[in-house]
Amino acid sequence: MFSRLTRTIGTLLTRALDATGAGKRWDRQPRVVNLNQDILNGATVAAQRGAWFARNNPNVSSAVSAIVANAIGTGIRPRSRHPDPAVHARLHALFDQWQRQADASGRAGGF
Repeated sequence: MFSRLTRTIGTLLTRALDATGAGKRWDRQPRVVNLNQDILNGATVAAQRGAWFARNNPNVSSAVSAIVANAIGTGIRPRSRHPDPAVHARLHALFDQWQRQADASGRAGGF
């Protein structure tokens, strides 16, 4: 009786995010009571474990690189939507000219 009560109460007090759990995965089916608080409590542990995997597992490192490349890509790429092709080309030429002048040190590499 006492062990069953202890297990039930322990389940309610167990941290609910798998990435921050300390026991076996899905041990006694933990629940999320306050999602924001659970995320804040386990953020550091999850970040440390994720960083460890990214450093020590080439598959995870490759996945992180792919996610960043697909989410961010090449960055901001200005593109004119002007319907006239001549104006469109002129706008791009003017922007390229400005870009070279704006990067006086030549370090930014533009877009």
